Amino acid sequence: MFDQISAYEKVHMNENIPLKIIYLDSKNNKVFPSYLLETEHFVPPHWHRSIEFSLVLDGAMRIYVDEQVLHIKANEFLLVNSRAIHSASNYMHTPCEVIVFLISYDYLKGIYPNIDSIKFDIFKTNIFKDRLRELFLKIKNLNDSHHPFDYMMIHSYVLEIMYILFTYYQVDTNVGPYQKVDKYQERAKAILSYVHEHYQEPLSLSEVASHFHMSNEHFSRTFHKIYNINYKSYINNYRLYRAYQDVVATHKTLQDIALLHGFSNVKSFINQFKKIYQMTPSEYRKKFSHINK
Repeated sequence: MFDQISAYEKVHMNENIPLKIIYLDSKNNKVFPSYLLETEHFVPPHWHRSIEFSLVLDGAMRIYVDEQVLHIKANEFLLVNSRAIHSASNYMHTPCEVIVFLISYDYLKGIYPNIDSIKFDIFKTNIFKDRLRELFLKIKNLNDSHHPFDYMMIHSYVLEIMYILFTYYQVDTNVGPYQKVDKYQERAKAILSYVHEHYQEPLSLSEVASHFHMSNEHFSRTFHKIYNINYKSYINNYRLYRAYQDVVATHKTLQDIALLHGFSNVKSFINQFKKIYQMTPSEYRKKFSHINK
């Protein structure tokens, strides 16, 4: 989840199984290092065709999905439906351990050809939640074992997960909030794609509004409604998100990083970075850089 991503994320599955397994553990330095505990990190809004199904084992995550802010605690699930726009962040100073399954869209299409008409609501009921937790841990452990035939058992467990979801967690997409979400999704995705593609350019609010044939006021209201953040804050946060790896993993100068990632000047970059991470990029690089250590 904390990799560089675009508005539309192409998900590459684990070998021989119909899902990508991501294990996040800030306590034991798995996937992202423990220094992330000292600051808040975020994944900007994006979407993919795969279903994203997660189990929080410890700590908590803040998730934004289709105009909803969710706080997912230990022993709780989160399910992000195919093509739903979502983002995530950790809580500062709080350990976080999460198993994430990105279930292949092609696999889902194969077992249920009408998958595009289906949505799931993991908060609908608690039926078989204990079994789902067992399946998550079984799949993770089998994947970690690297036995040559374990993928066969993983396939059977994934199929059981989908059976439970289809049987008990399916929702009617023609009524209620799901119908409302679909109304805005295509425009929301188009706006994200455009901003992510052009973030290195000046990209003022008026320029983006004009591109989508909207007034500045209408675009500003629409953007905040969809993403729960104003446009200026979002573009600054997204530029910081893209610049972050250059700060901690390269020897590029701050001037080069600022210009590469769309900041008007290095002073603006330093100020925005300090606002989020409570220290300058130079101070942060000296403390947290994981190169030459």
